[in-house]
Amino acid sequence: MVLLRRAVLAVRLALALTSALSGLLEHWSQRLEVLLAAPALRGAPGPGGDRWRAAFEAAPLGMAKVSLDGRLEA
Repeated sequence: MVLLRRAVLAVRLALALTSALSGLLEHWSQRLEVLLAAPALRGAPGPGGDRWRAAFEAAPLGMAKVSLDGRLEA
């Protein structure tokens, strides 16, 4: 019975460590994506369509530009 309790505690500890490590890696990954995208956005021309295009191309996640009436814009 004691061996089973120790095994359960070991599994719980492993799950907690895995969860913490996963969160840390996710945070580092997001920071890296921001650092990689920033130069592309800084180099984009001033206000206008080219800045949107640079943001879309540098985005680590999918993005869409939608008009107020819900239509997708190019």
